[in-house]
Amino acid sequence: MSSVRDIQRNAKEIKTLLKFAKHGKWEGVWLILAKDGSNEIGPFGRKTAKDVANDFKRTEILELLGHTARPIDLHMPQTLLTFYMLPTEGGDCDLFLLTLTLASYETTFIPPNSESTTLENLLYDVWENVDAVPGRWKAVQDKVAEAAYVVCHHTYKNIIACPDKESFFGAIISAYTFEDSYLYDHLNTALRRQHQADYRPTADDLALGPYVLMYQLLLLFWDQLHRERRVTYRRMRVSPEDLHQYRVGTKFAWMSFVSSSVEVEKALNFPTRLTTSGDENVMFKIDNSSECQWQPRNIERYARYMERERVYPAGAKFLVTKRTQDKRLRHQTEISLKLVKE
Repeated sequence: MSSVRDIQRNAKEIKTLLKFAKHGKWEGVWLILAKDGSNEIGPFGRKTAKDVANDFKRTEILELLGHTARPIDLHMPQTLLTFYMLPTEGGDCDLFLLTLTLASYETTFIPPNSESTTLENLLYDVWENVDAVPGRWKAVQDKVAEAAYVVCHHTYKNIIACPDKESFFGAIISAYTFEDSYLYDHLNTALRRQHQADYRPTADDLALGPYVLMYQLLLLFWDQLHRERRVTYRRMRVSPEDLHQYRVGTKFAWMSFVSSSVEVEKALNFPTRLTTSGDENVMFKIDNSSECQWQPRNIERYARYMERERVYPAGAKFLVTKRTQDKRLRHQTEISLKLVKE
């Protein structure tokens, strides 16, 4: 999992990069960017597979590369998985967009006296800074609205118009439930993109960072959003391959914010662009009895639609406890989950 030290190092490099760019010192800018690229791609990253095979005199690989392969269609629709399998030896899931946002907006979000060494504790420090320090919420409001403008002007207008802290917090939640803006679509796509093998956040992803961070903080820490301890329900449409991953005993995380309902009749599908879909209908029945900060929050007071909605923070973890095929309906499966404590 990304450490606080990583955030601090990235924040320092971002400041240095911006300083170089401001004064036209492009050699310094490229030095920082090249270092990051070298770490990611390695010393042979700029060479083709054939070049590397030649360098290492791997004739068998050269022979394989010589065969005609089926070309990759760059225009094929991309799919992003909601499901993230957790390591069997234990571990967590990295929320890269959150840590990148903290590094990029360090002075806005992170209190100067924070001594936290874990991301969990740092997020709580950030929440205390925003919620308790007089006037701090206003600085955060400006940054969130300013960044959201790039992706959703409607969200920008609603957030920037808030006259006080509670209305600002409420506007963050309300924006997520405003289906006409498709903000939930954009931000959940940004969160699901985090575990691509070649993860590179898009400009829209980065612009949504401050909003995503604030919504995560509200779902984790705001006492005006009551935790749900009862069973909640969520419907999804998935492919047979994706359905196969939800095996009994599997521990996984949902990387995005996840909506559910306490009423099975209102547990609707929420289609999202670039995400998996298919012919398999799944009803998730989720046991939320584990007392923890990851329990879904009741957002009804601020939601635009009465769907008895309960939302999980991004990165919530679950255990598959049961799986039942509906014998009356084809392609209908009920999967029982248990929310897992940290």
